[in-house]
Amino acid sequence: KARRSIGRILPGNWCRLGLDINRTAVLFFIAYIATKSPRRNRMPEVTLTQASEIVRRDRATVFRWCENNLIPSRRIGIRRDIRIQVDDLKSFALKYGYDFDAALAAKYSQL
Repeated sequence: KARRSIGRILPGNWCRLGLDINRTAVLFFIAYIATKSPRRNRMPEVTLTQASEIVRRDRATVFRWCENNLIPSRRIGIRRDIRIQVDDLKSFALKYGYDFDAALAAKYSQL
């Protein structure tokens, strides 16, 4: 079998081309490459659970805020974990009158 460039192969073509690559392996590889990209001037970010602890609200509530685009967020990795920038969380908390634990935010953003 001739080796083919993985960059030009679409997921639906793997079996037809006779490649021994399963979809999960490729997705893990893509997620690995995505996490290794350079972090240029990226602001400190916290997870959804950490954000809920910082504003002292339930995790589901913070998730709903992210889904409704009240808090800017991004999803990373295969599990599509949510990350929220600390500054965005702080401005949201101040705008809507929620508590914001600055010490906890500083602790989580340095991990």
